[in-house]
Amino acid sequence: MTLHFKTSFILAIFILVNASILAQTKYDSSYFTKDWGGARTKLSDKGFDFHMEYTGGMFQNVSGGIKEGAAYNGLLNTGLIIDLEKLAGWSGLSFHVNTLWIHGKDGSGEFIGDICGHNNIYHDKTFRLFTSYFQKTFWQDKATF
Repeated sequence: MTLHFKTSFILAIFILVNASILAQTKYDSSYFTKDWGGARTKLSDKGFDFHMEYTGGMFQNVSGGIKEGAAYNGLLNTGLIIDLEKLAGWSGLSFHVNTLWIHGKDGSGEFIGDICGHNNIYHDKTFRLFTSYFQKTFWQDKATF
């Protein structure tokens, strides 16, 4: 067994065990980071709702291609929704903004040599604005523009 394979195997076991522990844990909040000492609820009451998602992926080429090796890719998606009805009294209007932080190695380019890509996370390492838009709802939230 190569060192890369052993490391990946140990990492996979570690992730599975921790995921199992987290799944059995009872949280008193619908948010992983809880309520920030009440600050999250206060901000939400004023119209500011935050979200954050993280996706990570490990890739390993064990034979063939350019060379053997492993690569990790990650994507942090952060967002803010501002409810302008709560904030300024504008009925049904909200503002949404999302940012992306993409990081990691190009496993396909460095280890395989293909043009298809081994996953859909890898891109130029960067922090970028992903989306930014206003949303308006009509007819008791039955239609959105």
